[in-house]
Amino acid sequence: MRVPEIVEIELGEPWRLRENGAAVGIPLLLRERRSGERRYRLLSEVGDQVKLVDTGRIDKLQVVNGSAETVFIRKGSIVKGDTQTRALTLSIAVAPMSKTQAEIKCVYASKGIRGGSSFEFSGKIAPVAVTASLRASQGETWNKVHEYTASRKSFESIDVLSINNTVRLNELDRRRGTDDLEGYLAAEEGIIDEAMKHIPVDHVRQVGLAVVDFEGIAGVELFDHPDSWRALSKSVTRNYAEILARMASDVFEVNMEKVRRLVGGFISELQSMEGGSVYREGTAETYEIMEKRFTGEYTTLDGRLIHILVSRNESRSPPPPERPVMMRSMDHSNARLWQNRVVIGDLAAAPTLTESRERYDYKEEPRQVDAAGIVEYLTKKRGYETVIALREGPKSFNELHEKTRMSTATITKALRDAEGFGIVQRSYRPDSGSTVYELTESGRTLDPEKFKAATAD
Repeated sequence: MRVPEIVEIELGEPWRLRENGAAVGIPLLLRERRSGERRYRLLSEVGDQVKLVDTGRIDKLQVVNGSAETVFIRKGSIVKGDTQTRALTLSIAVAPMSKTQAEIKCVYASKGIRGGSSFEFSGKIAPVAVTASLRASQGETWNKVHEYTASRKSFESIDVLSINNTVRLNELDRRRGTDDLEGYLAAEEGIIDEAMKHIPVDHVRQVGLAVVDFEGIAGVELFDHPDSWRALSKSVTRNYAEILARMASDVFEVNMEKVRRLVGGFISELQSMEGGSVYREGTAETYEIMEKRFTGEYTTLDGRLIHILVSRNESRSPPPPERPVMMRSMDHSNARLWQNRVVIGDLAAAPTLTESRERYDYKEEPRQVDAAGIVEYLTKKRGYETVIALREGPKSFNELHEKTRMSTATITKALRDAEGFGIVQRSYRPDSGSTVYELTESGRTLDPEKFKAATAD
């Protein structure tokens, strides 16, 4: 089914999180101020009238709507309680005085699972990098959570002049690498809000947001009513904060007029996208969008669109180069094209790595091989088992988990270390675009059997 008719919107004034930001936010506004009541409420608006209950399964959450109104719950909403913290893999609309089961993924495996335990909405939404994994395997979601909390650097570059922000950065450092996504987002929240305090995210007619970076459209989210946007505006905007916080070199100019034309054209094209039904309850239905370069979903109530969420499908993009590509043809010797991105002002399709090498003078820094570190890595069971498994061929995170029977945390560390040594790299399956891990040329020359007798946990 194609996306239903979208409310008539106009584009608000573009903004950047910082003057030299590499991404732009575009408010999406109703053409005319809408009056009248919505036909639903959001989870954050109904309080304890909606009960969230652990079913005893890691992938299912019971939702009991005790209110007299339909309740919409957005994809990526993080719920926490006495058992493992989870996030919804799909947006759902729950009919009045009814109950249903929502699909979820664990985002912090710190506790056991116990049927009947209660949850509550944390007020936080999984960031884009994690949200994209929620429709994949549980192992891939854990992997993305760990990557996010272990490797985040976007906000360390934001000026921290206040004592409060210094304290918050210290809290981020304490949370880093703990796999506690909700706790990490809580520590990060104050820093993001400080950086966004002058950003207008709640225009009286605003119903959504579009985010554009060097590759073009990064994401679009749109509700049918300003009150719905207002209920989640800060949470949704924080969801894109990692993209919005990236800095660009001084040589890059953002052509705001072209950005506006790009967003306007994309909004028009949304209605040509196809969605397959993945959830139905009463008169509400959620459809999943799987396009070549974009994935997402939209939810209808009584056949009318109430919410749409679309983001760039990073897993289907060409793999980025491991080193920045140098651009001398721009007469700026220090200009860099990161991850196949182009100047926003061009708004052209991102070139492939091969095209980038042909169009620009390419220089790659030589990699220093840590031979002693690799030897030590292979004497550890996690390193030995990982390399042995990948000698059979590329494998996804879940396939590695099934092959090695190691814990997800152990596999995550093993892969991160191997990538650091340059013996494992990520690539993409051409048929599905899913991420896999494979040995590099250096990795294929290793003979891990020599270290079998010396391996230890």
